[in-house]
Amino acid sequence: VRAEVRSRFEWGEAEEIEILERTFRTRVFREHVSSNGQRRFTNTYWIDTALGLCRQSRQTVIPTLPPFLLQVARRYAPPA
Repeated sequence: VRAEVRSRFEWGEAEEIEILERTFRTRVFREHVSSNGQRRFTNTYWIDTALGLCRQSRQTVIPTLPPFLLQVARRYAPPA
């Protein structure tokens, strides 16, 4: 099965979000996706522009299921 997927990207507004009782200043980034011209959905990312880190995202993995929410409270640090 072959699927053609197209995305359009746009920066949005500044927004403060709370993760584990901590507030982060972010800027919203949206990915508008269409597949075969039929299925449409939007993935949203909250970017901590000071660190270049995605603090939160709401993404559609399977269009027939609800999107999932991923939150990042701190940067990944590999084990010592």
